[in-house]
Amino acid sequence: MRWTNSTVDNTDKMLTNLKVKLFQQSPVIGVDAGLLGLNPNGDFFNYIKTYTNWGSDKTDVYFGLSLTPNSGASKLVDGGRKDNWKQNQFVIHGKRNGGDIKFYNPIVADSDSWTINYANFTLTADVPSTYTPTPNQQICVSSEYPYMAGFTDQVDSTAILNYFNTVCKDGVATTCKESDSTKGNVKKVSIGIGNGPITSGVVGDNFKSYSLSIDTGDILWFKKDNSMFSIVGQFVSPADATAKYGCASTANIIVGRAFLSRYEAVMKIEKSTVSLGFIANEGTSSIFLIILIILGCIILAICIAIILLKVCKRKGNDEGDYDRAN
Repeated sequence: MRWTNSTVDNTDKMLTNLKVKLFQQSPVIGVDAGLLGLNPNGDFFNYIKTYTNWGSDKTDVYFGLSLTPNSGASKLVDGGRKDNWKQNQFVIHGKRNGGDIKFYNPIVADSDSWTINYANFTLTADVPSTYTPTPNQQICVSSEYPYMAGFTDQVDSTAILNYFNTVCKDGVATTCKESDSTKGNVKKVSIGIGNGPITSGVVGDNFKSYSLSIDTGDILWFKKDNSMFSIVGQFVSPADATAKYGCASTANIIVGRAFLSRYEAVMKIEKSTVSLGFIANEGTSSIFLIILIILGCIILAICIAIILLKVCKRKGNDEGDYDRAN
């Protein structure tokens, strides 16, 4: 998390209660700027846990992390266009999107990353693929990972990419013009999140789950060099998962910036627990659009009612004039 001098007040108190690393930007004199990590066990969230006035009416605080809602793989990985990313948000004490999250999963024990248990990745049923879904996997959120979802198991990665490559002639992604592709060969995929383990296909009595679907158009990135690159399924070595992307060494699925454009990661902070959940990232723009549509319909209905009243009144006056004439 970063802020500029226009948003930093009372820095002396912040330095006392919250370990902020302040640094200077041009102009050097009189400008305070700060950089603070969002490690779940780091200074910021420890500050929240320590200084929140916990009580019967305050048991948790929410923080929502999301990027500008976008769709289409090429746009989801285009980090060079500022217009694509004007609505990146970290919401303090709330979340960006409406609706409820069924449950929140605690981060894995002894982890300094946003990694949770009980996830799985599935393809649409009955599609031809050598990929075998595995329950009870760990999923990690990393804003450093540039794609939608990567996998730390090479066998899983290869099977998933081979499935996506079926849109290309002869299954060759390096020579895959979009105009010659058969996108119908690939269906949407899903990331499932459960609140407990699945053992031999059996779940507990209190088992709950929800699904995060990813559309085909958000997976297949057709490049200008007539190749196709899937932003779901790329292999991430366990070493890179930890060193480059800040995930737990045991993480199986890494979701990154493209994922945060489609789904908001909502962090639930309690006095002694940090948990994570996900919700579809529709963005504030869609809410405003809905409001405008509703207001437009109301205004249109009022206008129609006024016109009808005028027509009826005019018709009544004309009939009265006709009766008097006779």
